[in-house]
Formats: sequence, C-alpha cells, structure tokens
Amino acid sequence: MTDVPMLSVEQTRKRSRPSSPSSEDLFCCLVGSNTPFPVEFSSSLTVARLKERIKATGIQDLREIKASELDLFKVSLLDEGDLTTKVKNEIEGKEPLTPTESLSKIFPDGPPEETIHIVVKPPDNTDLNVSQDVLRRWRDKHRGSPIPNITELRTRMDTPLLENEKIPLSQTRLDELLVTAPNESRDFLILEQANTLFRSSDSEYAGLLERISLTAASTSPPPSDGTKESYHVFWDENIRKVIQIGFVLDNRCPFRGEEKDPMNDDEDPRAELERKLDWDYGSVPYLLGYYCNGTELTYVAIFRPKQGNREPQIQDLYSVDLGTRAGRITNMRWLINLSPLFQDLVDLMPLREPEFIPMERDNCTVELTSRHVIKRYTCSDALERIERLKNIYHWLTEMRVPNTDSVHCISDETIVLQPRGHRELPKTEKELVEAVRCVLQVLKAIHPVLLHRDICWPNVIRSKDDRSKWFLVDWEDAAKAPTKAIPRFVFGSHSPRVLQDGHGGEVDIWGVGHLITESGVISLSSELRRIGLWMKEQSPSVEEAWVKLERYVNCGTQNSARACEESEIPNTLGYASQRQRKKSNPKKDSHALKKQQLQV
Repeated sequence: MTDVPMLSVEQTRKRSRPSSPSSEDLFCCLVGSNTPFPVEFSSSLTVARLKERIKATGIQDLREIKASELDLFKVSLLDEGDLTTKVKNEIEGKEPLTPTESLSKIFPDGPPEETIHIVVKPPDNTDLNVSQDVLRRWRDKHRGSPIPNITELRTRMDTPLLENEKIPLSQTRLDELLVTAPNESRDFLILEQANTLFRSSDSEYAGLLERISLTAASTSPPPSDGTKESYHVFWDENIRKVIQIGFVLDNRCPFRGEEKDPMNDDEDPRAELERKLDWDYGSVPYLLGYYCNGTELTYVAIFRPKQGNREPQIQDLYSVDLGTRAGRITNMRWLINLSPLFQDLVDLMPLREPEFIPMERDNCTVELTSRHVIKRYTCSDALERIERLKNIYHWLTEMRVPNTDSVHCISDETIVLQPRGHRELPKTEKELVEAVRCVLQVLKAIHPVLLHRDICWPNVIRSKDDRSKWFLVDWEDAAKAPTKAIPRFVFGSHSPRVLQDGHGGEVDIWGVGHLITESGVISLSSELRRIGLWMKEQSPSVEEAWVKLERYVNCGTQNSARACEESEIPNTLGYASQRQRKKSNPKKDSHALKKQQLQV
C-alpha cells in the first residue's frame, strides 16, 4: 500500500507572520509577494550590503537576479491584510534608497517593532514568480465550506480551474508541451486540453509548480511489461509530488493508495486497498484515496466499515489513463481540486502518532502503518538486537503471555511488530485500573524468569479493537537474571534499583506503581494513589500487587480496610493457594521448565 505521508508545515495553512521582531531583525517584503521575511540588521551595513544579504536568503524569486539590480525602499507597514496591494501602493512614486546610504542613518533608533521596514523590488524586466499566489488560490478554494457528500465531491473534483488558478507557462514551453514525438503518435495533446491546467504568460512564471507539473505531464510511463519498481517513479511524479506541492499536513494521512504493475494479474489493487486499511479515523465521514493498475488510475472515497465488518467501504469517483499527456493533465487538475479537502478531513481525525513518518530513535527508526510498527535498526549491532528480540518474542508466544505485541515478520535489519494500538493516557480511574490490570497480567506470566524493566506509559498501548484492553510493548531492555544496571535510565522515571546490578521483579512493580501515580487522571482517588506509592516503596510481588488492586476494586473506597481484608479476593489471574501449589502437576511442571529455557 502506498500512503502519502504528510508532514506538519504551518505555512501551508496560513502565512507565517513575524511576532514582535527583535532589534536585530529587519523585515523585508518582495513586491508581488504576500509574505515578509527577516534579514539580520546591523547599523554598520550600507544599502548595497543589505542587498547582498537579501540576495543571500535564497528566495526563489531572486535566484536569477544580481543583488545590485535590486531596488530597496524604506517603508513602515503593519503586517496585516493583503500586502501585495499595500506594498505596491506604498512605494509608488518613491525613490529607492541609494547603495551608499548607511542603515544607521536610515534607522537611527533601530528598526521599529511589528512592522515591515524594507520593500524589495526586482528589475522591471524580470518575470514575476506567482507560485505562492497560485498555491494560495488552490489552498483557499472552498475554505469554510462543509465537507461535500459524494455527489458534491464528484462535481468539485471535475470543476474547471479559473484562469488565475492555472500554472503560467511561456509560449515557448507551452508549444514544446504540445509537440508529439514520432514514436508517441497515440499520445496526442491539443491546446484545449493543455489549457485546462496551464495558461500562456510571458510576464509570469511559477517556478516549482512549473517544474513538477511539466515533469508529470511530459514523462511517458514505463513499458507495459515493466516491473512495479519501474512504475514507482512514474506514480510518484503524477500523484505524490503533485499533492506535496502545497498540501502538507499534520502527520496524518487522509489520502491512501494501492498500486500494482500491469503484469500483475493475481492481485486486485482495489481489493488490497480495502483489505489493508484499518479504520481508525474517528468521526471522519470518509477518506480519499486511489488504486492504480499500471497507468489505469481510479480515485475513490473510503467509508467507515459497516457494523460487524472490518473492511471499509470503497466508492469509485473518477478514472483516468495516465498513459497519455491529456490523462496526466486531467489527473493533476483533479488533485488540485481534491487537495484543499485534506485539511478538513485531518481536522476531524483524533490526535494520533504520525503515520508513515519515520521517527528517529537512538538505535533505530520507527514507522507506524495502519496495522504494524516497523523498526529499522541503524546501529552497528543491529543483527544482534534483532536476534535477541526474536528470542524474547518467541518465548512470549510459547508461554502464551497475554497483553503483549508480537512479531509479524523479520527481514535483515528490520522487525515488524503487531498489533499497532494507540499511545494514549487513561482519562478515567476505570481506564487506569484496566491498564494496570493488563500490565500485571503480563508480569504474572513472565516473572521471575523475565523482567521488562521499562514499564512506563509510552510502552503501555491501548488496543484499537477493544478499548478496555492494553498491551505492553518495547522489549528492548528485557532481561533475565543476573541483571545488569541500565545507566541511561533516568532517576525518577524508573526504579532506583534498575540503576544497580542484580535487580529483580521489584523494578517492574515500581513501574506499575509509577503508571498509577503519573497517570494524570484528575479524579484519581487517594486510596488508589496510595496503592501506587506502596508498589514503588514496598517492592511487593506481582501476586501481592494484584491482590491489593483487586481488593480496592471489589471493595471500593467507601468500605473499611478491615472489611476489605476479611473479604474473599476472586482468583481472577488463576493464582493457586499454597496448598494447591504443593500438589504435583505434570503440565505445570512442563510449563515451569519452559520458563527456565528463555535465551536472552
């Protein structure tokens, strides 16, 4: 499955505005632009040197212009409203600053705060880069409108672009696009088709938009017998890169896809899209997506699964053949019309960890998909770490330890774990007790042979399928006796004993107590908090901790401590009494033998 990762970039939602510039900042604005930018201020600079600093900022519009060709104007403008018009009006009739003038004379008291100080004007014969204006028009389409239903979505998707929403091309570039190569006689493009996305202009250009759109429109697909790998670049040029031009979002993925090469007759990409997607998107009415077989591309809306069904419902929107220039141009227009809807969908999604974005860790990168956690080890001992984890997870599976993750697959220096849950804190005492119970069940099954040693909320994950279930993950630091200290652990977040050699199960019980005391549950009772402190200070066994917790749950805080002590505690975890444990049980003896065979 190809999922278009979207990074959080605030500039894609609104113009970045300076907040209270310091005395060291001089804010400038380019004629025709709506976004001010800072340049380091120094009273010793001349206007000529300031031009060089402005040029050195690397602004796209100034890339082909010499610093000496710039005209600078002193202004005092509030950064609000439509700067494009305000800046143009402000400098009309004014003379530019002379190159030899000193900034100490222009700003004797330093640059005033919260204003734009300098307007930068390129030479009059320079083409105007309208990339940001075109992007802004794309992003602002339908802003504030409700999310459309499917009929409205199809209409919006196929709406023609307005002239000022089209990408400007020089007449020369436009003519080149229309040329049909002798070996591509079936790929005929007429001006009317090109004009659905482009417009002719010899005074404006659109830099990045032009490069990406022309590359997508002009690049022919691989041969029909090409492999999936050969098609990946082609699909990226026509889908991923077009979306990422100006629609970068908050680490969440409202646009999902599945691709197959044309020689693949065994797998249906539409069925794969249904099968691989776990719905985890809260109140979102639908996601957007696509499936592609070679050059045949179909856009879809993906709906929440019906009750009792895991697979989402998929409804086709439009299809297009990317094998022709006309088809690729139509595809880009559809994506431009769809993309403003992405943020509206993301805004309705619950806050989750980033999807499909590699997160750097000390020894590996971690990537979350809809169902799995992918760990790619980057350290020198990667193979040893994976072998060690493989042994631990194999033992956990053999021992039928509940409430843990497991290995989905291993490849070279990568291990894929399942299931993927939600990393979140409990909001109520009931949820907290459910989480603590689940962790204690794990410890009951692994102690005293194996210690987890890193029990903390980031490693206690809530199940996506059953909200009352939590599971313990991240077995990187698990160990059996004799244990060695872990000096990188921080005092206060882990048991002090884990910083010393020879620690035992008390470090895990301390971690469980820490889950209680640091849960952040607002309505946490004083009695449950005392139980958490007792686990941290008294180092009880897992059985003692379980009994104490069950006593609290069954008796409630309103009953007296004595009444609780006299009550019979349910044998929820299957603890045997001392008398029962003395009896010989061949199955249990075999189970105990397996416990001793863990190789870590």
